[in-house]
Amino acid sequence: MADLVDIVKQIVEVGIKINDAVDTVRHNKEECVQIKEHVDRVRAVLSNLKDDESTGTNKSALSAALGALEDTLVRAYELVMICQETNIVSHFFTGGKLSKKLSQAKDGINQQTLLVVLATNTELRSMVSRIQKDARETEASDGRHSANDTRSEMNYGTEGIAPPGKASADTLSSLTKFSFSELEDATDNFADENIIARSKSTTVFKGKLRDGLMVTIKRVPGSLIETGVSEQDVLRQHSMVQHKHVVRLLGYCHEYTVRIVLHRDSYVHVSVEEWLLVEEYIANGSLEDVISGPQLDWSTRFRIILGVAEGLVYLHGGHILHLDLKPGNIRLDSVMNPKIGDFGISIARRLEISWATESSIKLVGTRFGIVLLETISGMSRSEPTRRQASLRWAWEARGLGVTKFNELFDPSLYDEPQLQEIERCMKIGLLCTQMKPMDRPTMVEVLAMLNGKDKLPTPGQPGIYER
Repeated sequence: MADLVDIVKQIVEVGIKINDAVDTVRHNKEECVQIKEHVDRVRAVLSNLKDDESTGTNKSALSAALGALEDTLVRAYELVMICQETNIVSHFFTGGKLSKKLSQAKDGINQQTLLVVLATNTELRSMVSRIQKDARETEASDGRHSANDTRSEMNYGTEGIAPPGKASADTLSSLTKFSFSELEDATDNFADENIIARSKSTTVFKGKLRDGLMVTIKRVPGSLIETGVSEQDVLRQHSMVQHKHVVRLLGYCHEYTVRIVLHRDSYVHVSVEEWLLVEEYIANGSLEDVISGPQLDWSTRFRIILGVAEGLVYLHGGHILHLDLKPGNIRLDSVMNPKIGDFGISIARRLEISWATESSIKLVGTRFGIVLLETISGMSRSEPTRRQASLRWAWEARGLGVTKFNELFDPSLYDEPQLQEIERCMKIGLLCTQMKPMDRPTMVEVLAMLNGKDKLPTPGQPGIYER
């Protein structure tokens, strides 16, 4: 694996250069900081590939994915270097395009990192398949039931999440397979007035099934995944995730629809693959919608924070990372209990090798810390701060006396005895965003801190704090 080791070393070196350069950029600070976060994730993913020679015989896919990742990082480094320039005239004319290119570079890093994980995971699944085949042959020959032993030794699956490869295709029977016409009826032929969210690749509708049940329907054109794992794996693993603070998948539809498109000055019929995922309907929208509103007092906010932490601990117990945790992806039910949703590809990628590291888990702790601080800052007397800006707000608020700390918040949203709990939560958010991964608590530790069971260390300046 000498060639792969060299590529990994080169990727790590470029990552270090990017991180150093980001600290001194003069323009597009926020976009550069986001790239730095993605680079930290890359380094965590690759940390146990350096000396690993057990990735199987098919190395071509992994080599190609690593090469593409290196190219993407080099381009990102070049863009970050441009952001260090002091030529104001040049920045004036290129600023908008530069911001867009930085955003594209960030997305490219994320996509290429996933492809590396998928390439590695494909080889792992082949190994797991061989182990299970040997176990079944042993069971047949000596009459012993070995399935549970195999699962235990592989250390897969906790709290109701079955190990990959263990469940067969018939476990999809727990999901309803809807017809396309049923979902058309449920959404009034996918009417615009039933759209509740939209992204580059997905449109989300609310709908009512024929039995009267309200549902959320996500319409995804093309494949559910990019490479390395089947759609049935995505659905199977999603169906096994069941927790009171995680959005539940109810069913799916796989359809090829015919559309008329303009091609070279003439209209042609094309066949388009579509997946439609049917999830439980969450009545009160997202945390994003209400985070700055007066309807959320501190008691409600703390219940939401605690619920999200419990959901993440559950997911980490099943070796699943949420790759895009933010207020917009946290749904609120009719009594304001939170449910984590919008996993995207992360629901399919269990932490089997590359992401089964403490550093990877703590990266998600970072995202939780930002969500926590955003939720608190929504009580601010002044305009609430969002995302990385919430770190600066929280860092500057530390150490304020009781009177000045009290003045930060809208007094109608909390009782004075709750100030101590609010301050404790702000410290937890800062601990989750420390510069060094070893200084960040795991989500299990975060949950204990939120419940008041652990004494809090003094947080240092957060790692992505904006000066």
